[in-house]
Amino acid sequence: MWIVFAGLQLNDPDPLLWITYYGLTAAYTLGALLRKLPARVAVVWGLLMWAVAAIMLAGPGSPLTDASPSLVGWLENEVAREIGGLSMIGLWMLFLAIYVPPNVKRTE
Repeated sequence: MWIVFAGLQLNDPDPLLWITYYGLTAAYTLGALLRKLPARVAVVWGLLMWAVAAIMLAGPGSPLTDASPSLVGWLENEVAREIGGLSMIGLWMLFLAIYVPPNVKRTE
């Protein structure tokens, strides 16, 4: 799913940023499913994506300043869709951190 989302960004005004977000999420997902990443990696990435979403929500072009409070108005707002994507990443990473236990061996 995250690879598809990354591919859909090719015709976005700022594709490299969004391909990076979705591509790294896909890589983290693979790492978690192979049990190669500690849960804190998912937590940090998810929190970072939520922080970026919060900054965008408070910034220019925010859907909060959109004159159309309807769902259709929000779906037509590019920043609102981007915030939605970042929020989905945050939720997914939280899911991975909780439900996919890592199998990382500690070297001490």
